[in-house]
Amino acid sequence: MSLLPLTDSIESTYRGTQQWLRSIRPTIVAGVGGTILLVICAMNFVLLYWLQSQGIATETYSQFLATGADIDHWLGTNMFQHPVFWHAFSSAIFAGCTIPLVGTFLVHREQALLGETLAHTAFAGVAVGVIVVGMTGISMPLELFALVIAIAGAICIEWFRNSTQSYGDVPLAIGLVGSFAVGTLLITYGQDRMPLSVDIEGYLFGSVSVVTAPGARLLALITVLVFATVALLYKQLLYITFDTSGARAARLPVSRYNTMLMILAAIVVVGGLQLLGVILVAGLLVIPAATATILASHFKQLLVYTVLLGQFSVVTGFLIAHQLSHPSGATIVSVAIALYIATLTISD
Repeated sequence: MSLLPLTDSIESTYRGTQQWLRSIRPTIVAGVGGTILLVICAMNFVLLYWLQSQGIATETYSQFLATGADIDHWLGTNMFQHPVFWHAFSSAIFAGCTIPLVGTFLVHREQALLGETLAHTAFAGVAVGVIVVGMTGISMPLELFALVIAIAGAICIEWFRNSTQSYGDVPLAIGLVGSFAVGTLLITYGQDRMPLSVDIEGYLFGSVSVVTAPGARLLALITVLVFATVALLYKQLLYITFDTSGARAARLPVSRYNTMLMILAAIVVVGGLQLLGVILVAGLLVIPAATATILASHFKQLLVYTVLLGQFSVVTGFLIAHQLSHPSGATIVSVAIALYIATLTISD
């Protein structure tokens, strides 16, 4: 049986997809500009909110909220003038950039399950935070406990993969179920004995109501860290993603870069925990990257498309969830899946 008809069909589909992408290039450029503008606005709000809490730049902060009130007037909404909304919206903007960016490397390393494992590890960190804060009375964001435990989990998983003969994703599966089991036990123990009240359902499924000012500041720092790391180590990350053997032959410290990438994944997962929840945060790691893979012709283009698709999914899903009082995580992931299905349909 000849493969020529199949080859011709694939080439025709590829040419059609690339022609469609060229036709919407102005939209893509506008999307890049819009994403940069959103990130700048979010960074400005987070910085101004922190400064005004220190008694600095109070007038500039008031002007920012006044501009938000004008936007509400033009749109007929009641969102942009409230600091609570901006904490959650800024977090959504940061998550829409950083989580899909790191997810691109994980997807092409065939480590899609890693995000789910680290999310469950972060949930165990939240549980540890509940116990520690409840017992000591020290006021500390639960996200810090989640961050420390998730990073420790990422390092342990990488060590486990390198030090044992386990097949494929076995270390990830063990880490996934083990950390969630520990988190569940600790939460159950803490809820009955600690005075600290925690919205566990919000952490599981994502909720705008659990996003805090410290959480938004943490995500702003994570955004700067992730983009700086990818920009500085792009070639090395690209090398270990697509040619691990070649990277070792070139005497690159592959294990060190693998661990660093896993730590980055842990950091962005914790950053998106409030908005997307433990169960759904991995969707933003995987789905935009999978969608962009259908469209992109080279890796740099893939990164750009992934961030744009992630940003569109998060912002659109967040606004819909906010207006309709739906769970933010489920709405965001649903938008991302709809984009994936639409892209598959167009590419066919």
